[in-house]
Amino acid sequence: INGNLENPVEDLFFYELKEKDEKGYQELLFFRDYIGANNEIFTVKKIFGFYDKEYLITAKIVIENKDNKKYLVLNSSNNSYAFSFGPQLGPEFKQLKKRYNYRDFGYFNGKKLIKKNKSVEVTDVPNWAAIYSKYFTVILTKTSLTEKLVIQREGPKPNLEVSNEMFMVSGKINDYKVDETYKIYLGPKVKSYLGNYNKAEQNKFGISNAKFNEITNGFFLIDILVNFLKISLDWMYSWMNNYGVAIILLTILIKLLIFPITRKSYQSSSEMQKISPKINEIKEKYKNDPQRMNQEVAKLYKESGINPMKGCLPMVIQMPIFIAMYQLCLNHFALQGKPFMLWINDLSLADSVYSFDFETSIGFLQGFDAIRILPVLFVATQIISTKIMQGKSAPANGSMKFMIYGLPLVFFFILYSAPSGLFVYWITSNIITFLQQILINEIKKRKKESPKKNQNAKKIVNKGKLVAKKKR
Repeated sequence: INGNLENPVEDLFFYELKEKDEKGYQELLFFRDYIGANNEIFTVKKIFGFYDKEYLITAKIVIENKDNKKYLVLNSSNNSYAFSFGPQLGPEFKQLKKRYNYRDFGYFNGKKLIKKNKSVEVTDVPNWAAIYSKYFTVILTKTSLTEKLVIQREGPKPNLEVSNEMFMVSGKINDYKVDETYKIYLGPKVKSYLGNYNKAEQNKFGISNAKFNEITNGFFLIDILVNFLKISLDWMYSWMNNYGVAIILLTILIKLLIFPITRKSYQSSSEMQKISPKINEIKEKYKNDPQRMNQEVAKLYKESGINPMKGCLPMVIQMPIFIAMYQLCLNHFALQGKPFMLWINDLSLADSVYSFDFETSIGFLQGFDAIRILPVLFVATQIISTKIMQGKSAPANGSMKFMIYGLPLVFFFILYSAPSGLFVYWITSNIITFLQQILINEIKKRKKESPKKNQNAKKIVNKGKLVAKKKR
């Protein structure tokens, strides 16, 4: 009331729950009378409207002067009242861990979604504003009276590490009655659910062109891949009834499909390793003449029939798939609460075999509140995979050692609290990668041995012919 955000009305209201109508619509009414600045009596009503199996509700705000000849006197800095959501979007959390557990803001101005992670006041009123987490969102629409959006992020409050609140602030009232309806979406941050409010026939309120699904949008190409992989994962789950197994099967399928590309990358790396000693000689010989050194290296590539970009191209092609799988395992709503096996009882959360009574918050140690097995398995399989891919002939210089041992350890600390589903994907991918490399190495070995066997066979045949002639 009076648009005062610091001192909201916290009085108890009377309430009435109305009966459902034949379409399943039901209203919950809160109401109370107040005395205004000029001793006028006015009534405040909040009427919430619901449908079964809808994540959206309506909130009708009615403020009415009992004497309909007098204007309502509600004015604080030219604002009458504010409709708000706060102090935080659930579920409950102990600590926000950035990419794995966060609460952020976004608002849609009719053209694009603008994301914020700090307090802000927006006078160019957007169509709607949202607080969102990895899996859930609350979206609040404006009304004809809304003059500004206020977003507030504040520090610790009782039993709350950080609060996120948003206010749709209405302008001055020049009438004896206000009757405004807000629309509020409270539910999963899932594109298919949010998209239902783009077409009137897909929701019971008849809402169209809301564009709530903008809250889920990312990079266009990655979004297409994520949706395709999500459909594939859900289809596999429908058969296996275990999302952990479904992630493993989807990873195997992806690795098989891109194996021809991966094989070319392995072959190119192998060819580069063969001429690596010659490249090092050229670098040493022309270390004071960079231009000549580059010319000689290019000449060596040409003479050897090697294209250095050939090994990079397959990796570039695979990168969008990798990012899409990362996004899928990190954000797929259906993974919530889904167990895999043994100690992995929720693929949307980090695994844990022993929890501490404290949680570190110092730099790279942030989130170390439990002993986890999956990050260790990830590091082990990553090191094995990289060593096999590099081969025995690869030079063990400083940068190579960092690639083999240092980089996995860096990811260990960064990803320590990552969801289990993400690690299931990565570990499976690493295992398949080094199995593929072992297979390729075995094929190469047999090809090398094949000419020698043929030569030995020819020698044996020739010796046999020679012995036969001597007997004659």
